[in-house]
Amino acid sequence: GYVAQRFSLYRDLTVEENIRFFGGACRVPRSELPERIDRLLGLTDLREKREAMAGNLSGGMRQMLAVACALVHDPPLLFLDEPTSGLDPVHRQQIWDLLYDLSHRGITIFVTTHYMDEAERCTEVGFIEEGRLLAKAPPRALKESFHAKLLELDVDPVMEALVRLRAVREILGVSLRSGSLRLYAADPEKLLAEWHREWPFPEFRLLGERWVEPDMEDVFTAYSQGYDAVLKPGHS
Repeated sequence: GYVAQRFSLYRDLTVEENIRFFGGACRVPRSELPERIDRLLGLTDLREKREAMAGNLSGGMRQMLAVACALVHDPPLLFLDEPTSGLDPVHRQQIWDLLYDLSHRGITIFVTTHYMDEAERCTEVGFIEEGRLLAKAPPRALKESFHAKLLELDVDPVMEALVRLRAVREILGVSLRSGSLRLYAADPEKLLAEWHREWPFPEFRLLGERWVEPDMEDVFTAYSQGYDAVLKPGHS
């Protein structure tokens, strides 16, 4: 089954009519359709919307309907292209609750997403950039491949610091996280010790510092930007 990123069902058909149409297109026997439709409406929590026009549904309900249509022929595999794109946190969680339920029912699910917190919910994650598979492993193994310490700084003014730190030769990259700067460097402890001895940046002030654990966004950044110095040898 396949769920597109953009809503690609028939807006001028009802919820039930859409599922029935795709059931017919997938050659589901007519005698089995009523039971399957009712089961899918229950699975996607759309029973009360079965007579509603698809074009009048909320974004989250449209995605639920798209999943129902993709499952009408009982596929063993389900592909979803950014299923939570543009959804609020409540509907995002509802979609993932449904995916967990489907996984427990034995359906293998492939999801593309730009949300790293969502990728972390999967049993296996592949980082793809410009058609190249950069890495593939369980989320925990990917995070363990990031072996360097990760330094986070509170600075003021932050944007001036961002520009200045990116120009430092020993720093591979800098990312802005919730008002703080996260530094990717092979030896951040050495850098910090040097800065404590003599602060070299008159353009901004250091307000605080801390060591943080890398998350999936950090790991993806390291792989996609080629920060090999912070990744374990043989990581690729």
